[in-house]
Amino acid sequence: MKITYLGHSCFKLQTSTASFIFDPFADIGYNVKRVSADVVLCSHDHFDHNAVHLIDYKRVITDNVNEDVDGVKISSYLSYHDEVKGAKRGTNFIYKLCVEGKNIIHLGDLGFVDDGVISFIKNADVLLIPVGGTYTIDPMQARDLIYTATPKHVIPMHYRSGNSRINIAPLPYFTQLVNLVNYLPSTVDINELKEGINIMEIDN
Repeated sequence: MKITYLGHSCFKLQTSTASFIFDPFADIGYNVKRVSADVVLCSHDHFDHNAVHLIDYKRVITDNVNEDVDGVKISSYLSYHDEVKGAKRGTNFIYKLCVEGKNIIHLGDLGFVDDGVISFIKNADVLLIPVGGTYTIDPMQARDLIYTATPKHVIPMHYRSGNSRINIAPLPYFTQLVNLVNYLPSTVDINELKEGINIMEIDN
């Protein structure tokens, strides 16, 4: 099972039975590649997370789900995109994929943490977490959530890098707050992730 970081909050997960893409983005400064997947999951309806027109896909999931797709158990949790329970930016779906004995969780543009969020993501094998602030939890909130939820492996996302035009914090604002930072290529086998924070190169 391999995961590829395509930039911003977009990842491709390739399992033995199917492929999944999380939160495809439109033109935000990164190169936009035409990629394919069996299933596209969008955490919310903003252009930097819902560019399904750029994906060759069989199915799109944009809301609550609790079902088996090609041997992968997909479930969701409805959260908020801001600190005022959606009053500014609406709602956000957290998606959990249970596959090959591992729980892989994508937080989308999580902007508010409550007990329900913590319960849903607790002890994840792989946690994909926004760390750039402004539109999501900020670097310190991300660090605190990691300490509380105790995921086995963490991959940060939704930070400013390269030619990104999104007004969010660059990665060092987060990495200076945490320990055990590892730097990996853009595509890795899930079993090759290391303990702590795994910074993946961007594949574009």
